[in-house]
Amino acid sequence: PVVRWGFPNWKSPFGCGRKSCGGIAGADSECDRSDVLDEFYCEEDDCFDSGYDGSDDEAILWNSYLPRGGTAAGVALSRLNLSGLRNGWLERRTGPNRNRRKGRLSTKVSEKVQQLEIIQQKKMRQFRKAFRGKQRQFQSSLYNLNSRLNPSFPKPPYSLWRMDDEQAIGKTTLTGKIFLLNIAMFGLQAMYPRITALGAKRSDLIMEGRQLYRLLTPVFLHGGIGHLMANSYSLKSMGINVERAFGQPRLLATYLVSGIMGNIVSAIQSPNPAVGASGAIFGLVGAYYTFLSRNGDLFGYSGQMQKSALIETIGINLVMGMTNPIIDNWGHAGGFIGGVGMAYLIGPKLYVARVPL
Repeated sequence: PVVRWGFPNWKSPFGCGRKSCGGIAGADSECDRSDVLDEFYCEEDDCFDSGYDGSDDEAILWNSYLPRGGTAAGVALSRLNLSGLRNGWLERRTGPNRNRRKGRLSTKVSEKVQQLEIIQQKKMRQFRKAFRGKQRQFQSSLYNLNSRLNPSFPKPPYSLWRMDDEQAIGKTTLTGKIFLLNIAMFGLQAMYPRITALGAKRSDLIMEGRQLYRLLTPVFLHGGIGHLMANSYSLKSMGINVERAFGQPRLLATYLVSGIMGNIVSAIQSPNPAVGASGAIFGLVGAYYTFLSRNGDLFGYSGQMQKSALIETIGINLVMGMTNPIIDNWGHAGGFIGGVGMAYLIGPKLYVARVPL
């Protein structure tokens, strides 16, 4: 086999030019190293493509066969700079086609992925529909069985109740977030005292129907560091229990409604300005007491002990409020009433259900 190369403007580095030495590789002549290269420029018509016009200065590969000439041929070819063959003529002719093939392949892959996603979503909708049907059927059978044993057993839908895992107060709990919010607001009060005047409960303005935002803003304001510490301790003690039993959404609703209810009662009964979260905290106390009372048959002796502790806490705070004129007992009472009402409206009512087999 013959290796045919075209080097239009090539001159031998060994000084032989284009002459044909006619020797063989390894001969003892000054052209011995160019013999192999000179063979490429033989005078025979079939040795060189007559269509080549010599306009391109790059080396063009016409055939890729093993060269003749043994070691000398290998040395001569290894010294040639053929880098243009790799990223020049061949790639200019194959690059666009390759890019188009890659584009078509990526389009097909994306279409297949979209089809699989659509199929998966359809199967998930079918599964959810079938699951809801089975759930309604099971709850209906629960009601049919338990309503015969307990006429007061509620109608479906039902949900399983469990107390949330006990967590330390911090950023992971809603109680902890309210705790940190109260501290941040107290810091702003210390830096900008006007905040206290703008957010405190004003009975005259509330009763006139003006600045009704003052029913909520006092819940997050405090009158001093001692006031903040006392309410923070009470919030930590009660908030965690209510959050575990009610869940975070119902805890937040109970806390806010109780605080607003406490400020409404205080605005009606007391003309003095007031700030503090104690009304909302009393609402949590009332909600948890109501929760234990409604489900006393399930909690038993433990529930009774907790209710006794809550009654003692309420009594101590009422006595302290009566002996200290700066404490707003009307706000505490209104918050407690609001918490009891929220526990009856949205608080958990637990039942022990017999499961049909």
